[in-house]
Amino acid sequence: MKKSLCILLTLFLAAGLFAGSIDYLSNQSINWMMTTSRNAATDSADIVNFNPAGTVFLPQGLSLDVSNQTLFKFYKNELDSPVDKTLEQDEPTWFLPNLYAVYNFGRMGPGLLAAYLQAGIVAGGGNLN
Repeated sequence: MKKSLCILLTLFLAAGLFAGSIDYLSNQSINWMMTTSRNAATDSADIVNFNPAGTVFLPQGLSLDVSNQTLFKFYKNELDSPVDKTLEQDEPTWFLPNLYAVYNFGRMGPGLLAAYLQAGIVAGGGNLN
């Protein structure tokens, strides 16, 4: 019983670690690849996507994060009904830019103030033949 409970608990914990929501099905920043959880990050301007409240903890002044991602996508779906068909995708995305900018004003009135900008192609772009 003890061994079964330990295995079951391990499976539930592992499932929680690798589960994601629609926001995290694509790595929206290259820094995501380094940490796999940017939710509590306060070390780079890309946190505007994952932790907007943490932007006030960046150094005062302008913080920039410019990066590019290359995605190699090999997908294959086989449809059985209503028609038998196989759909394949093997064309990579070579250029997937991300730009994050944060300006931290520091203490303004009763609290901290920061403004941010995010520009990029969420979920990797694509094409259709």
